Amino acid sequence: MDYCYTTPSGNPNDDLRYDLFFSCEKDPQTAVFENGKSQMGRFAFEVFRFVKHKNQKMSTVFLHCVTKLCRADDCPMLMPVRL
Repeated sequence: MDYCYTTPSGNPNDDLRYDLFFSCEKDPQTAVFENGKSQMGRFAFEVFRFVKHKNQKMSTVFLHCVTKLCRADDCPMLMPVRL
């Protein structure tokens, strides 16, 4: 995965978005467990809601990811440190 972000709508081109990770940079509240080592990627992020939904009883956050073929060692700083 190269770029994952959330929007308050199902439109991936929504101007309102929150980046979880982009290339080798990631949000501090996002943990990447697996990316580029196999055909599977795994990550987690802290749940939140967009401010525009603050008065709603329930809100939906849409997740969008851009994937590309890459080498596993391109972004080692995204992976957790294994002791």
